[in-house]
Amino acid sequence: MFVTRRIISVIILILLIGCLSNTNESNPKSTGDKVVIRNFHLTVPCDLCKKTTVVVNKVVNDYDGRVELISVDVQRDPIAVAKFGVKYVPYVTVGELPDYIVVNFKGNMTLFEENLRNAIEKTLRKEK
Repeated sequence: MFVTRRIISVIILILLIGCLSNTNESNPKSTGDKVVIRNFHLTVPCDLCKKTTVVVNKVVNDYDGRVELISVDVQRDPIAVAKFGVKYVPYVTVGELPDYIVVNFKGNMTLFEENLRNAIEKTLRKEK
């Protein structure tokens, strides 16, 4: 019994060290005056994730380089998930820790796009 617990503890420790040394690109700081948007999704995206990704990409393209998009696979980057408190997908954040804004999807793509643009504008004003 003791040996089994010890082996399980060692396996958990190895997995934890692997996660902590993860070098994913999910949490870089923004460079200059760019606003960072993180789009958290599943490895195999659901229909809603696909729809929000289309809207996010459209909005990012409309800002001509002032917005940086980071796509985060929640199954491959548990550290970013924990840092940003992701509890569901799709989950979109605007800005950096600790002052980021979560843009919720509430069933209406037009409202989601409007809320995303408002969060970007608010973050851009704050950075000036």
